[in-house]
Amino acid sequence: MSMIRDIINKKRPLNFHLIYGSRSTDDIIFRQQLKTLAKQHDFLTVDEVISEPDADYTGHTGYLSAEMIQRLTGDVDGKMFYLCGPNAMYDFCKPELEKLGVPGRRVRIEANGPPPAPQKLTGWPQGLETSKEVTVTVRGRGQFKMPVGEPLLNAMERNGYQAENACRSGECSLCRVKVLSGDVFNPPQSHLRSSDRTFGWTHACVAFALSDIEILI
Repeated sequence: MSMIRDIINKKRPLNFHLIYGSRSTDDIIFRQQLKTLAKQHDFLTVDEVISEPDADYTGHTGYLSAEMIQRLTGDVDGKMFYLCGPNAMYDFCKPELEKLGVPGRRVRIEANGPPPAPQKLTGWPQGLETSKEVTVTVRGRGQFKMPVGEPLLNAMERNGYQAENACRSGECSLCRVKVLSGDVFNPPQSHLRSSDRTFGWTHACVAFALSDIEILI
């Protein structure tokens, strides 16, 4: 809604298509306001997609699948996609966009914090319990223990070590720390640059220490 209002207030030369997936029409925030704005402004298109519709609902039904997205948006080439909602929705919609050939650089995901269950993500070592404790050594400044299922930044702050941060979701990279030794799990939402991976930097807000590690803050 803030993006729509910004386009209106600043008269930006953009087209905005909101595909709003909900369980029922009662779950749609700003429903009437969005309908009114869509009637008032040519740049705005609003489509509701309801997964559990009432008997009298006549709009789009189902989920935000690749088929549904393409049916509503048409050609996806050159378009930017912004995903906003719960993590489960991201896990569903991002692969659907990939099926349509939308490159990762054209997908933006709302920052919603670190993954709540990293052990369920692809790449997590099989059988590694999140309660296992490891030691983090901060070069020249001391060390502390933490469970592997806790985000590194949280553990750092809990033990008196500070790193600049903003989004706390792996997006902005302000909280980067250098991993000098040991293994760290970087979830898919950690938007590391290729140079970060090459030189051992990680986004501490969504990084999980898998073994004893040494870091440089």
